[in-house]
Amino acid sequence: MNTKIIGYIISCLPCNTLRGKRLELHNRQIGEWIEHTDMPLVILAMGYQQNEFHDTLGDRIRYITLDQPVPPAEARNICLRDFYASGYRWAALMDNDAALYHSPTHNSGYHFIGEMTAQIDRYDDIGLFYPINPVNAGFRERWTEDPGYLTHHVFERGFSAKGTLVFVRNFAQFGQKPIYQDPAFTFMEDNAFAYEVLASGQPVFQNWNMVLKELVDAGPLSFFGDTASRGPRGALARQQIVAKFADDGLRLNASGSLNSRAMVNRCWPLGVRSMVVVPKPVTPLLVASSKKEV
Repeated sequence: MNTKIIGYIISCLPCNTLRGKRLELHNRQIGEWIEHTDMPLVILAMGYQQNEFHDTLGDRIRYITLDQPVPPAEARNICLRDFYASGYRWAALMDNDAALYHSPTHNSGYHFIGEMTAQIDRYDDIGLFYPINPVNAGFRERWTEDPGYLTHHVFERGFSAKGTLVFVRNFAQFGQKPIYQDPAFTFMEDNAFAYEVLASGQPVFQNWNMVLKELVDAGPLSFFGDTASRGPRGALARQQIVAKFADDGLRLNASGSLNSRAMVNRCWPLGVRSMVVVPKPVTPLLVASSKKEV
Protein backbone atom coordinates (compact mmCIF):
# COMPACT_ATOMS: atom_id res chain seq x y z
CA MET A 1 0.00 0.00 0.00
CA ASN A 2 1.19 3.51 -0.81
CA THR A 3 2.90 5.13 2.19
CA LYS A 4 3.63 8.48 0.52
CA ILE A 5 0.28 9.64 -0.94
CA ILE A 6 -3.12 9.37 0.70
CA GLY A 7 -6.57 10.31 -0.58
CA TYR A 8 -9.25 12.18 1.38
CA ILE A 9 -12.85 12.29 0.16
CA ILE A 10 -15.52 14.51 1.70
CA SER A 11 -18.89 12.82 1.26
CA CYS A 12 -22.26 14.13 2.33
CA LEU A 13 -25.33 12.26 1.14
CA PRO A 14 -28.48 14.32 0.52
CA CYS A 15 -31.63 13.53 2.48
CA ASN A 16 -33.80 13.22 -0.62
CA THR A 17 -34.58 10.83 -3.46
CA LEU A 18 -31.14 11.45 -5.03
CA ARG A 19 -29.32 9.91 -2.07
CA GLY A 20 -29.09 6.43 -3.61
CA LYS A 21 -27.71 7.73 -6.92
CA ARG A 22 -25.11 9.89 -5.19
CA LEU A 23 -23.98 6.89 -3.14
CA GLU A 24 -23.85 4.70 -6.26
CA LEU A 25 -21.54 7.15 -8.03
CA HIS A 26 -19.43 7.62 -4.89
CA ASN A 27 -18.96 3.84 -4.64
CA ARG A 28 -17.91 3.84 -8.29
CA GLN A 29 -15.36 6.55 -7.43
CA ILE A 30 -13.95 4.45 -4.59
CA GLY A 31 -13.77 1.44 -6.89
CA GLU A 32 -11.77 3.32 -9.52
CA TRP A 33 -9.18 4.69 -7.07
CA ILE A 34 -8.81 1.32 -5.33
CA GLU A 35 -8.51 -0.59 -8.62
CA HIS A 36 -6.09 1.69 -10.44
CA THR A 37 -3.86 2.92 -7.59
CA ASP A 38 -2.37 1.68 -4.33
CA MET A 39 -3.43 4.84 -2.52
CA PRO A 40 -5.30 4.44 0.80
CA LEU A 41 -8.51 6.43 1.18
CA VAL A 42 -10.01 8.32 4.10
CA ILE A 43 -13.70 9.20 3.76
CA LEU A 44 -15.19 12.06 5.76
CA ALA A 45 -18.68 10.56 5.90
CA MET A 46 -21.33 13.06 6.90
CA GLY A 47 -24.83 11.84 7.77
CA TYR A 48 -24.15 8.23 6.72
CA GLN A 49 -26.33 5.30 7.70
CA GLN A 50 -24.72 2.05 8.83
CA ASN A 51 -25.39 0.18 5.59
CA GLU A 52 -23.69 2.90 3.50
CA PHE A 53 -20.13 2.19 4.64
CA HIS A 54 -17.71 -0.07 2.77
CA ASP A 55 -16.73 -3.06 4.88
CA THR A 56 -14.71 -5.19 2.45
CA LEU A 57 -11.61 -3.07 1.74
CA GLY A 58 -9.66 -3.66 4.95
CA ASP A 59 -6.97 -1.09 5.68
CA ARG A 60 -7.32 0.50 2.24
CA ILE A 61 -10.18 2.65 3.56
CA ARG A 62 -10.88 4.51 6.78
CA TYR A 63 -13.87 6.60 7.79
CA ILE A 64 -14.15 9.79 9.80
CA THR A 65 -17.83 10.20 10.66
CA LEU A 66 -19.96 13.24 11.42
CA ASP A 67 -23.62 12.98 12.31
CA GLN A 68 -24.37 16.33 10.70
CA PRO A 69 -22.80 17.91 7.60
CA VAL A 70 -20.45 20.87 7.85
CA PRO A 71 -19.60 23.43 5.12
CA PRO A 72 -17.00 22.38 2.51
CA ALA A 73 -14.06 24.42 3.85
CA GLU A 74 -14.62 23.13 7.39
CA ALA A 75 -14.91 19.58 6.07
CA ARG A 76 -11.69 19.98 4.10
CA ASN A 77 -9.92 21.26 7.22
CA ILE A 78 -10.92 18.14 9.16
CA CYS A 79 -9.15 16.15 6.47
CA LEU A 80 -6.15 18.49 6.44
CA ARG A 81 -5.67 18.20 10.20
CA ASP A 82 -5.68 14.43 9.89
CA PHE A 83 -3.23 14.61 6.98
CA TYR A 84 -0.74 17.03 8.56
CA ALA A 85 -0.55 14.77 11.62
CA SER A 86 0.19 11.72 9.44
CA GLY A 87 3.38 10.38 7.91
CA TYR A 88 2.19 10.92 4.33
CA ARG A 89 4.02 13.37 2.06
CA TRP A 90 1.06 14.26 -0.16
CA ALA A 91 -2.73 14.19 0.02
CA ALA A 92 -5.30 14.14 -2.74
CA LEU A 93 -8.30 16.13 -1.48
CA MET A 94 -11.48 15.12 -3.30
CA ASP A 95 -15.19 15.61 -3.50
CA ASN A 96 -17.24 12.42 -3.57
CA ASP A 97 -17.46 12.33 -7.37
CA ALA A 98 -13.80 12.95 -8.29
CA ALA A 99 -12.15 10.50 -10.67
CA LEU A 100 -9.67 10.59 -13.56
CA TYR A 101 -9.96 9.75 -17.23
CA HIS A 102 -7.78 6.69 -17.64
CA SER A 103 -6.98 5.29 -21.07
CA PRO A 104 -4.03 5.13 -23.47
CA THR A 105 -5.16 8.51 -24.84
CA HIS A 106 -5.28 10.23 -21.43
CA ASN A 107 -1.57 10.47 -20.60
CA SER A 108 -0.78 9.18 -17.08
CA GLY A 109 -4.30 8.96 -15.72
CA TYR A 110 -4.32 7.04 -12.45
CA HIS A 111 -0.77 5.84 -13.17
CA PHE A 112 0.37 9.30 -12.08
CA ILE A 113 0.12 8.17 -8.45
CA GLY A 114 2.61 5.34 -8.96
CA GLU A 115 4.85 7.49 -11.15
CA MET A 116 5.01 10.19 -8.50
CA THR A 117 5.51 7.76 -5.62
CA ALA A 118 8.48 6.16 -7.38
CA GLN A 119 10.42 9.44 -7.14
CA ILE A 120 8.58 11.39 -4.46
CA ASP A 121 11.53 13.64 -3.52
CA ARG A 122 11.46 15.30 -6.95
CA TYR A 123 8.22 17.16 -6.17
CA ASP A 124 9.37 19.12 -3.12
CA ASP A 125 9.32 22.41 -5.06
CA ILE A 126 5.52 22.15 -5.39
CA GLY A 127 3.04 23.21 -2.71
CA LEU A 128 -0.29 22.46 -4.34
CA PHE A 129 -1.34 21.21 -7.77
CA TYR A 130 -4.49 20.19 -9.58
CA PRO A 131 -5.30 18.20 -12.73
CA ILE A 132 -6.63 19.43 -16.06
CA ASN A 133 -10.27 20.48 -15.99
CA PRO A 134 -11.36 19.46 -19.51
CA VAL A 135 -14.22 21.98 -19.42
CA ASN A 136 -11.77 24.88 -19.22
CA ALA A 137 -8.44 23.69 -20.62
CA GLY A 138 -7.70 22.01 -23.92
CA PHE A 139 -4.92 19.45 -23.67
CA ARG A 140 -4.79 17.10 -26.67
CA GLU A 141 -3.21 19.71 -28.92
CA ARG A 142 -0.41 20.23 -26.40
CA TRP A 143 0.21 16.51 -26.13
CA THR A 144 0.21 16.12 -29.91
CA GLU A 145 2.58 19.00 -30.61
CA ASP A 146 5.05 18.22 -27.82
CA PRO A 147 5.77 14.54 -27.03
CA GLY A 148 7.52 15.68 -23.87
CA TYR A 149 4.13 15.76 -22.16
CA LEU A 150 3.97 11.97 -22.57
CA THR A 151 7.40 11.31 -21.06
CA HIS A 152 7.47 13.97 -18.35
CA HIS A 153 5.28 15.28 -15.59
CA VAL A 154 4.62 18.92 -16.47
CA PHE A 155 3.47 21.45 -13.88
CA GLU A 156 2.61 24.98 -15.01
CA ARG A 157 1.91 27.86 -12.68
CA GLY A 158 -1.82 28.34 -12.24
CA PHE A 159 -4.44 29.10 -9.61
CA SER A 160 -7.73 27.87 -11.09
CA ALA A 161 -7.92 24.97 -8.67
CA LYS A 162 -11.20 23.10 -8.94
CA GLY A 163 -12.19 21.73 -5.59
CA THR A 164 -13.24 18.40 -7.03
CA LEU A 165 -9.59 17.30 -6.80
CA VAL A 166 -6.42 19.03 -5.56
CA PHE A 167 -3.11 17.66 -4.30
CA VAL A 168 -1.37 19.32 -1.35
CA ARG A 169 2.04 18.73 0.23
CA ASN A 170 2.46 17.96 3.94
CA PHE A 171 4.06 21.27 4.89
CA ALA A 172 4.42 20.15 8.51
CA GLN A 173 6.92 17.47 7.46
CA PHE A 174 9.19 20.19 6.08
CA GLY A 175 9.11 22.31 9.23
CA GLN A 176 6.62 24.71 7.64
CA LYS A 177 3.35 26.03 8.98
CA PRO A 178 0.34 23.91 7.96
CA ILE A 179 -2.04 25.72 5.61
CA TYR A 180 -5.81 25.41 5.99
CA GLN A 181 -8.86 26.61 4.13
CA ASP A 182 -10.64 29.74 5.29
CA PRO A 183 -14.12 28.78 6.58
CA ALA A 184 -15.37 32.24 5.55
CA PHE A 185 -15.48 30.99 1.96
CA THR A 186 -18.60 29.01 1.13
CA PHE A 187 -18.09 29.07 -2.66
CA MET A 188 -14.83 28.74 -4.64
CA GLU A 189 -13.23 27.78 -1.34
CA ASP A 190 -10.58 25.71 -3.12
CA ASN A 191 -9.62 28.61 -5.39
CA ALA A 192 -9.21 30.66 -2.21
CA PHE A 193 -7.10 27.83 -0.78
CA ALA A 194 -4.77 28.01 -3.80
CA TYR A 195 -4.16 31.69 -3.10
CA GLU A 196 -3.76 30.92 0.60
CA VAL A 197 -0.96 28.52 -0.34
CA LEU A 198 0.63 31.14 -2.60
CA ALA A 199 0.36 33.83 0.09
CA SER A 200 2.27 31.46 2.38
CA GLY A 201 5.14 31.40 -0.10
CA GLN A 202 4.35 28.02 -1.63
CA PRO A 203 4.06 27.51 -5.42
CA VAL A 204 0.79 26.40 -7.03
CA PHE A 205 0.56 24.56 -10.35
CA GLN A 206 -1.73 22.89 -12.82
CA ASN A 207 -0.56 19.42 -13.76
CA TRP A 208 -0.79 18.49 -17.46
CA ASN A 209 -0.71 14.68 -17.07
CA MET A 210 -4.08 13.98 -15.47
CA VAL A 211 -7.57 14.86 -16.71
CA LEU A 212 -10.32 15.33 -14.15
CA LYS A 213 -13.46 13.26 -14.55
CA GLU A 214 -16.50 14.29 -12.50
CA LEU A 215 -18.93 11.44 -12.06
CA VAL A 216 -21.78 13.74 -11.04
CA ASP A 217 -22.90 16.13 -13.77
CA ALA A 218 -23.96 19.68 -12.94
CA GLY A 219 -27.71 19.70 -12.43
CA PRO A 220 -30.12 17.84 -10.15
CA LEU A 221 -27.52 15.40 -8.76
CA SER A 222 -25.11 18.21 -7.93
CA PHE A 223 -25.30 19.86 -4.54
CA PHE A 224 -25.24 23.18 -6.41
CA GLY A 225 -28.71 22.47 -7.79
CA ASP A 226 -29.48 24.79 -10.69
CA THR A 227 -26.39 25.96 -12.53
CA ALA A 228 -27.79 29.44 -13.19
CA SER A 229 -26.78 30.63 -9.71
CA ARG A 230 -23.14 29.63 -10.10
CA GLY A 231 -22.18 32.67 -12.20
CA PRO A 232 -23.36 35.30 -9.70
CA ARG A 233 -21.99 33.29 -6.76
CA GLY A 234 -18.65 32.99 -8.53
CA ALA A 235 -18.48 36.74 -9.11
CA LEU A 236 -19.12 37.41 -5.43
CA ALA A 237 -16.56 34.79 -4.41
CA ARG A 238 -13.88 36.38 -6.61
CA GLN A 239 -14.54 39.72 -4.95
CA GLN A 240 -14.20 38.03 -1.57
CA ILE A 241 -10.90 36.40 -2.60
CA VAL A 242 -9.51 39.73 -3.80
CA ALA A 243 -10.58 41.44 -0.58
CA LYS A 244 -8.64 38.88 1.44
CA PHE A 245 -5.46 38.94 -0.64
CA ALA A 246 -5.42 42.57 -1.80
CA ASP A 247 -2.42 43.35 0.43
CA ASP A 248 -0.56 40.50 -1.31
CA GLY A 249 -1.23 42.11 -4.69
CA LEU A 250 -4.26 40.20 -5.96
CA ARG A 251 -6.49 42.30 -8.17
CA LEU A 252 -9.74 42.01 -10.10
CA ASN A 253 -9.63 42.68 -13.84
CA ALA A 254 -12.30 44.83 -15.48
CA SER A 255 -13.76 41.59 -16.85
CA GLY A 256 -14.21 40.26 -13.33
CA SER A 257 -11.41 37.69 -13.56
CA LEU A 258 -8.59 37.45 -11.03
CA ASN A 259 -5.26 39.11 -11.84
CA SER A 260 -2.48 37.40 -9.89
CA ARG A 261 0.56 39.02 -11.55
CA ALA A 262 1.50 41.32 -8.68
CA MET A 263 0.78 38.63 -6.10
CA VAL A 264 3.06 36.21 -7.94
CA ASN A 265 5.83 38.81 -8.01
CA ARG A 266 5.45 39.29 -4.29
CA CYS A 267 4.78 35.76 -3.02
CA TRP A 268 6.22 33.22 -5.50
CA PRO A 269 9.29 31.57 -3.92
CA LEU A 270 12.68 32.46 -5.35
CA GLY A 271 14.34 29.69 -7.33
CA VAL A 272 11.11 27.95 -8.36
CA ARG A 273 10.31 28.28 -12.03
CA SER A 274 6.84 28.93 -13.44
CA MET A 275 7.02 25.47 -15.06
CA VAL A 276 8.38 22.41 -13.29
CA VAL A 277 9.20 19.40 -15.48
CA VAL A 278 10.01 15.98 -13.97
CA PRO A 279 10.87 12.98 -16.19
CA LYS A 280 8.53 10.07 -15.65
CA PRO A 281 10.28 7.10 -14.03
CA VAL A 282 11.45 4.37 -16.38
CA THR A 283 9.94 1.66 -14.17
CA PRO A 284 7.17 3.37 -12.15
CA LEU A 285 5.43 1.65 -9.28
CA LEU A 286 2.11 1.10 -11.02
CA VAL A 287 -0.89 -0.92 -9.98
CA ALA A 288 -1.93 -3.35 -12.67
CA SER A 289 -5.60 -3.43 -13.57
CA SER A 290 -7.42 -6.53 -14.71
CA LYS A 291 -10.30 -4.48 -16.04
CA LYS A 292 -10.75 -2.30 -19.08
CA GLU A 293 -9.31 1.18 -18.65
CA VAL A 294 -11.94 3.90 -18.40
